[in-house]
Amino acid sequence: MRQKKLNFKKDMAIYVTTGNPKKLHKGIKDAINAGEIQTWKIDGNGLLTHCTSTDQWEREAWFGCILEENRIVFCINGREDRALTVPEYAIYHGRFVEMLLTHFDRDFSDIQVSPLIDSAYDRCPMNEI
Repeated sequence: MRQKKLNFKKDMAIYVTTGNPKKLHKGIKDAINAGEIQTWKIDGNGLLTHCTSTDQWEREAWFGCILEENRIVFCINGREDRALTVPEYAIYHGRFVEMLLTHFDRDFSDIQVSPLIDSAYDRCPMNEI
């Protein structure tokens, strides 16, 4: 399974409102790298993929992010060889929001998840997590 290149179209997004996007971004990376979060890993391109003990969901999709003034937009990207399925979208978004609520609930004020393509972020350059 190959991951798509870093400059392709995003399908959906998670919008996290926070007073300090850089701090939250760093906190997520640091917690994953320290092993405090074991259900997400940062791949060789700096993108997040969901992982479990059975590898069921690993490398099915990836999150990159865009840091804005008062929020982080996490954009999901599917595999190059096929379209992202609705169950994959649901698992990745649900588990990512679960991770944020479990580990960073005091670091943001709101989370929104788009159900469909968001044209405002369709062609944004992919940034590593």
